[in-house]
Amino acid sequence: MNTIEKLKKKENFTGVEISLADYILKNIDHVQNMSLQELAAASYVSKPSAIRLYRKLGFKNYREFSVALQVEKIRYQEDFESEMAKAFDKSSAYKDVAVFIGKLAKKIVDQCLEAIDEDILEKIVVKLAEAGRIYVYPVGEYQTAALSFINRMSMVGRYPAMIDSAMSINGLAESCRKEDVIVVVSSSDKVSERDIHFAEVMENCKASKILVTAYQAGDSCLDKKENFVDHRLFTYPESDDPIRNNPFALQMSLLLGMNIIYGCLLKYDREHKA
Repeated sequence: MNTIEKLKKKENFTGVEISLADYILKNIDHVQNMSLQELAAASYVSKPSAIRLYRKLGFKNYREFSVALQVEKIRYQEDFESEMAKAFDKSSAYKDVAVFIGKLAKKIVDQCLEAIDEDILEKIVVKLAEAGRIYVYPVGEYQTAALSFINRMSMVGRYPAMIDSAMSINGLAESCRKEDVIVVVSSSDKVSERDIHFAEVMENCKASKILVTAYQAGDSCLDKKENFVDHRLFTYPESDDPIRNNPFALQMSLLLGMNIIYGCLLKYDREHKA
C-alpha cells in the first residue's frame, strides 16, 4: 500500500490526523512546496501532530514524505493516462474499453461518496418530497443526467418537467410558487447564452433552487448569482486527481449523485407513507 492509499484509508488515525490527511490529499501539489510549519498552519494542526503523522506512515523526515507524495501522484497520473490510451487504442478490443470504464466507475463511486454532504442531501430530499411542482434544468450541452433523474422520479410518483427550448423561462419565473422546486443539473463547464439568461431571470424566482453539480468551483454563471441557489450538492470532490477532468468521470459522478437523491427520496416516502 502506497502513501496516498494509506492517507485515504486512515487506519488507526486520530481525529487530528484524519483532518490533516484530508487536507494533504486535496493539496498534494502544494504540500511539496510547503515547509512542515506551513503545512501545520494551513491545515490547522500543530507541528508535532504533523510529525507524528508522517512518522506513522513510515517516513524519517518531512522532506522524504512530501517527495514521496509527489512521485506517487505523478506515477498515478501516468498510469491512468497510459491505461486510458491503451483502452482506446486502434488495436484494442471493445472489452478493453469496458474494463477501463468499469475500473473508472469503481473509483468514481468512492470519490462521489466522499464529496456528498449528508446534511445538504437530506435538505434536498425533503424539498423534493414536499415540492408542489418540480422542474429540471440542465446546464451546458449534456442532458443525460437530467433526463435520467426525470425518469427515476416518475418511479416514485413525481413527474418533473424539463426546462428546454419549448418552455418559456420568463413565463416559468412568473408562474413558479414558493412550494415549487427547480433542480439545476451541471456536468459541463460550457455554458450557453440561454444558461446565462436562465440564471439572470430565475435568480429572484420564488421557487426553491437546487444545484447538483460535478464542479466544486467555477460553476459557470451560477456561482456569480448569490441568490440563485438555495442548496448545492457536489458529486465530485475538489482535488488534483488526474481523473478529475475526464468527461466519463464527470458524467458518472453526476449520474450517481442523481441516483443517490432518487434512492434517498424513495426511503423518505417509505418512512412517511407507511
